Amino acid sequence: MNNKGQALIFFVLILPLLLLLAAYIVDNTYIAYNTNKLNQINKLIVKDAVINKMTKEEIKEYVEKNDKDIKIDFMFVSSDKVELTLKKEIKSLFGSIIGKDHYTLTSKESFDYTNDDFPPYQ
Repeated sequence: MNNKGQALIFFVLILPLLLLLAAYIVDNTYIAYNTNKLNQINKLIVKDAVINKMTKEEIKEYVEKNDKDIKIDFMFVSSDKVELTLKKEIKSLFGSIIGKDHYTLTSKESFDYTNDDFPPYQ
């Protein structure tokens, strides 16, 4: 028997599923990379704000220096607590296939002096 035609048909039917799987993996990796980057920037800003006793305006400038696309969603600075929530929208690479043009990433970080947290970088 000749099975060459059956293998070709099977490959043509499986190919779209393999492409969708590859697109899903690439998009999720891209999201994870940008989420990690946003979290690291947030940690850096909160630690430096604690050490240098930065004001809200200085923190806003610091966020702009790190990434222009990051928006400050929430900021609380007092003598005993620093809290910062950042948001960033990234374009999807293959999400337009399913109708998702962009993803919104959020990062929350806080430092509380009253919990006996030691200032970082000492």
